[in-house]
Amino acid sequence: IGINQALSAYNGIPARAHLGHRVEELVPDVSHSVPLLQKHVLETGEPVVDMLVVAGTPADGPGERRYWSVSYARLEGRDGQVLGLTAVVVDVTERQNAVERNRLARRRAAILNEANSRIGTSLDVTQTAAELAHVAVPIFCDEAAVYLLDSAARPRTADSAGSASAQRTTPIRLHAIAIRGSAAPHAPLERV
Repeated sequence: IGINQALSAYNGIPARAHLGHRVEELVPDVSHSVPLLQKHVLETGEPVVDMLVVAGTPADGPGERRYWSVSYARLEGRDGQVLGLTAVVVDVTERQNAVERNRLARRRAAILNEANSRIGTSLDVTQTAAELAHVAVPIFCDEAAVYLLDSAARPRTADSAGSASAQRTTPIRLHAIAIRGSAAPHAPLERV
């Protein structure tokens, strides 16, 4: 077995400690599919190229997981006898994190685009609340409710504004004006 220092640095296990051990013994967090793939490559000679593996290693902190691009090929002698496997392991954690950030940014942009086209089509508060709930479920959440302060649900007049001290002592009352759930996504919105 030949192990370079880069692999030792990746998993935090000294090169000599790799000898005589399978990958799942050294990195228990590795997917059960890795040993099956290794077996497949040994039996068939078909290489595996750039398979993504996610695992935590002794070099990582608790709960930390890294992404690896793993490639395997069968190693054969001149006479065709199977000698073992070659493995190329590349840490692609930063690349995968960038891909995930990009995916989330696209999702957020899609949500904002949807919201921009569907919310605020009317000056009616109830209609706008219903549009907000429609956009929120199921794109953003499973359940949505829009509540308005009692004072916001009624038109303000000069008499209803009151003094600042009177407003502080008045209990806050909320009214649900739009509720939507994913259990019945096409059901009409309820007004409470």
